[in-house]
Amino acid sequence: MLKRGTIFLCSALLLCLLIAPMAIGADETEIIFEKSFIAITPIFMDGHAGDPAWIEGFIITGDIYLGGNKVGTVTTTARLSDPPMSLTERYDSGLIKIVNTISGYGTFETNGQFLAMSSSTSATGGDITVSWMGSISNGTGSLSSMVGVVAGNVKANTYTGIGTGKEIVLFRFSY
Repeated sequence: MLKRGTIFLCSALLLCLLIAPMAIGADETEIIFEKSFIAITPIFMDGHAGDPAWIEGFIITGDIYLGGNKVGTVTTTARLSDPPMSLTERYDSGLIKIVNTISGYGTFETNGQFLAMSSSTSATGGDITVSWMGSISNGTGSLSSMVGVVAGNVKANTYTGIGTGKEIVLFRFSY
């Protein structure tokens, strides 16, 4: 598990090094969203509904804030690379799809990878830190031609289903 986490982390850093120079020269706009997650619902592996030993991912919902004002909602689907989830592992990784709905403007998706980090006390406390990065696509409404990259980080508790964090969105309209 440690080897997989190390490989994921190294590939994520390499991807950042490759994406950052392209983004700097492309005249993007940067916004920092504050996200408050209010529900974390497990996705169970086929045939194991309700069994916490067979969790393959999560559906996470919450609210998006900008400058302290609520501007929309977020729904996230996170699927583990190597299910089922184990609370005794210090690292886990997977694929993530985030749908951001900005009130009055439309939606945009982020598709990317995440790394979940915990500690030896996570099994009892449920506290985790999740970092992600991805690219923007599939905009609707006024956001239909939105493209760019995102990176975020959230501290959450898997038992309470509550978490808060920030997401940096670097975007432009059109290619």
